[in-house]
Amino acid sequence: MESIFSILVLSTLVREGFSAPLPPPEETVMFLGEDFHIQLPPGATDVVFERTASTGGGKVVLMKAGVIKGRRAWGLNQTHLVLEDVREVDEGLYTVTSQDNSTISKSYSLIVRDCSNEHNIMYGENFHIQLTLPPKVIEFRPIAVEANQASLIALVLMIGEHFRDVYENRLFVSETRVTLTGVTGADEGAYTIRDIFDEIQKKVCLDVKVHQNSTEVPSGGTLKFNLVLNSSMVHFKYTPASDSRKSWLIMQKGNLTIPEELDMQDRLSVDGNLCVLENVKATDAGVFLVTDLDGFHVAETHLMAGNPDIRPAA
Repeated sequence: MESIFSILVLSTLVREGFSAPLPPPEETVMFLGEDFHIQLPPGATDVVFERTASTGGGKVVLMKAGVIKGRRAWGLNQTHLVLEDVREVDEGLYTVTSQDNSTISKSYSLIVRDCSNEHNIMYGENFHIQLTLPPKVIEFRPIAVEANQASLIALVLMIGEHFRDVYENRLFVSETRVTLTGVTGADEGAYTIRDIFDEIQKKVCLDVKVHQNSTEVPSGGTLKFNLVLNSSMVHFKYTPASDSRKSWLIMQKGNLTIPEELDMQDRLSVDGNLCVLENVKATDAGVFLVTDLDGFHVAETHLMAGNPDIRPAA
């Protein structure tokens, strides 16, 4: 009876051992062109790669019992398997198991980022990409996708002579240059240029910067600042320096909505893209934030209000 009980316990332990969940994968984020090192346990090792659905899916055996199975640009040393020059198609799950010890198993989730070449452009300015060959296709991944899911299918902005509708009057292409006009926060992300041979010619990323200005105005003076866009195309918030936890929406699409407690009704005015605050008071010190209708930051003006003897720099 005791031997039967022992066999049952052993069977249960074996089943539980085989059904034990694998530890969660270790997430690894790498830039395009870097080398990905996979740590190997001692002895005969298997490495299996499972592609993400957006790059075709399916599993590929990269190593079997310590022997590399046909794979692009793999290097091997005693402790690591190395994938050189990672690309978007290398995104996915890498599972490492030991043939000598079935309890040794580890997985890596590889994310490949496009943005190793970044351009900083001010909101509303033009973004230029220099080329060596005429482009055939221009692809775009928004910043949130590029940072976390670079393997997802990109948005095609241009193919041949055909442009995506919203880019038809903003994207201009010649044999040597691509220009995207009037950039906003919605344009932030990764741009891939493919040539007439459908080869990737260039990958660049756009980071749109907010117009920032700090100005010191004497009490009784006048503050003037640029909204960048026409007032009908922006929202306008004010946060006082005395309490950064408070914020008031003082303009929507050109319509002033100034609360009485700010005491700016007769002193703040807007004309086109110019905002003017007259007879500045010390209590006006704070931040004036301009956002577009999509909520992206356009400009920030930091007002430092002083006594009447302070004069703004020439």
